[in-house]
Amino acid sequence: MKEIHLYREKNYFIDFKPLKIFIDGIFFDFWEPSDKKKVIKIEDDSKKLVVGVEWCRSNEVDLKMKILNFRITSQIQNGLFILIFTTFLLGNLLFFFKLINPHLYFGLTSVPMMIIVYWQTIGRNKFIRISKV
Repeated sequence: MKEIHLYREKNYFIDFKPLKIFIDGIFFDFWEPSDKKKVIKIEDDSKKLVVGVEWCRSNEVDLKMKILNFRITSQIQNGLFILIFTTFLLGNLLFFFKLINPHLYFGLTSVPMMIIVYWQTIGRNKFIRISKV
């Protein structure tokens, strides 16, 4: 039996969502949002680890290495998430008070949201990032 240590980073985008752990493409366990660290025991012949949230997945990690400590986070980091939320909110407020024209309003609200739409549609199979600790 091998032990895998998983550490969940503080990430606003996946912090409140339960994660699903898949070993070799088969569902293994849930990882609740309140747990910041999870230790799982797997068979020695297991090959791939994938973590999923809702319909999005992570990159595949090979489990044949000696060090099995991994950090889980989202591709949309906290700074980018705050920037997207701020520009969306600011664009709506400025347009509501008639301080900007409709073209600038479209740019401030739609373009940042396209980043989130991209990662949840086209980039959904690489939305979560697993990296070595």
